[in-house]
Amino acid sequence: MAGSLSFILLCLQVLSVVLANSDPSAHIHRRSPEKASKPSGSRGPKTPAPGVAPSPIRGPNGNSPEPKGTAKPVPFGFGSKVTGGGNATPQTPKDTAQLEAWLTDKVPRVILINKTYDFTSPTNTTANGW
Repeated sequence: MAGSLSFILLCLQVLSVVLANSDPSAHIHRRSPEKASKPSGSRGPKTPAPGVAPSPIRGPNGNSPEPKGTAKPVPFGFGSKVTGGGNATPQTPKDTAQLEAWLTDKVPRVILINKTYDFTSPTNTTANGW
C-alpha cells in the first residue's frame, strides 16, 4: 500500500510540473493557420543567384554524369563472343520447327529471338534430340 501511495504522489507531482510549465494559448507541434500548407518536400523552383548563369552539372571529367541513350546493349552469356552471320539481315523464326531447322543447317544466319520457344512438346522434338 505504501509503494502504491508513493507512486501516485510521484505521478501527481509530475503532472503538476507539466501543467505549471504549459501555456494553454500555445499550439505545440501544430502548423500556424496563417501559413499556407505545402506538400512535403516541395520548395518550388530554384532561381540562380544574380549574375550567375545556370550551368549543367558536370562529372569529374567535365562530362555529363548522365549516360547517353545511344548505347547498344552488350551481349552476355554463351553466345556473347559469336560474331557470325556476315552481312545477313536478322531473321525471326515463326515457330519451333523453323528455329530448329535454322540452328542445324550450315547457312550463316543472324537469328533474332524475341519470344520463348517451347521445345518440351513431343511434337517439336526429333528422335535424334539435340
